Amino acid sequence: MKWNKSCRLIFWGGCLSFLTKIGQIFHIVPVLQDRIASRKLDYERDKDDVTAFLIRNQAYLIYQDERDVDEATTKEVFYGELPATHTYEDKQIIGYFLNGELIGLVDILEHYPKPDTWVIGLMLIEAFKRRQGIGRMIYQQTEAYLLDNEARVARLGVLEDNI
Repeated sequence: MKWNKSCRLIFWGGCLSFLTKIGQIFHIVPVLQDRIASRKLDYERDKDDVTAFLIRNQAYLIYQDERDVDEATTKEVFYGELPATHTYEDKQIIGYFLNGELIGLVDILEHYPKPDTWVIGLMLIEAFKRRQGIGRMIYQQTEAYLLDNEARVARLGVLEDNI
């Protein structure tokens, strides 16, 4: 894979087996964009909100893991298995909130498998908020965060049914 200097970031969709430029400009309704806030989530502080969010959106997780969603699922999101070269300091769970309610969650692993590569392990949007441009806006905020932290390659695994 060659670095294309015209690209700000190379995006690798592992299950899709293709490269695509990211950083395209999309028009998001400004009123909505101004109302969505994001912050790093903390297990102890946010586990109840994250568990409720995962239960509301359990269809994806049941399909992926073939088991019911519960508080143990939340713990796995925060403290699931990591590569031997990484610690939980290298993992971030970012929550996206609309009017104080968690509507999106992005799981990021820094510097894996190479220093300039970051992995988006999970990007889950509230089911009743899909098809409104929110996922695109959350992705754009995530991309901006990666770029601000000097990532040059982003990897995202996609389940075949989500293509």
